Amino acid sequence: MERIRAFFYKYRHMWLLSYGFIYLPWFCYLERTVTHDYHIMHAPLDDLIPFNEYFIIPYIAWFVFVAGTLLSCSEAEKITTGCAPSSFPE
Repeated sequence: MERIRAFFYKYRHMWLLSYGFIYLPWFCYLERTVTHDYHIMHAPLDDLIPFNEYFIIPYIAWFVFVAGTLLSCSEAEKITTGCAPSSFPE
């Protein structure tokens, strides 16, 4: 029991991932079962936006930027405190 408690203390941020364990099965269930009486969200403005395949580049770059920022902040935290963010002493 103490090992489990220490694990959850060390990785306190991991509880955020539990959202996926609730949301994804719920979403998949609703996708299969709700087949009538649903409302389609659409705005006429959406039809005016042209599709441009080159916009995939900034779209992918955004995810690389976010991952790089998180990694950079994590490394900066190690440098300034001498500890990894998930391994602060009690």
